[in-house]
Amino acid sequence: MLVGYCDADWAGSTYDRKSTSGACFFLGNNLISWFSKKQNCVSLSTAEAEYIAAESSYSQLLWMRQMLKEYNVEQDVMT
Repeated sequence: MLVGYCDADWAGSTYDRKSTSGACFFLGNNLISWFSKKQNCVSLSTAEAEYIAAESSYSQLLWMRQMLKEYNVEQDVMT
């Protein structure tokens, strides 16, 4: 099963108050991908920063599911 976890550090940069998003993705017990990225815009709330992190993570999960499908590894459920 393909599983992803994400989080955001709201206004973590003291220089420009931008948030940092991070995520990691597992296939079974194996870590297959991760990222940490400074967000492009300044979030006005923790919820907004978390929403941006979740959206980035979801698009990455969709891309990974498609790649696995091309290798004939079907993933019907993602969490």
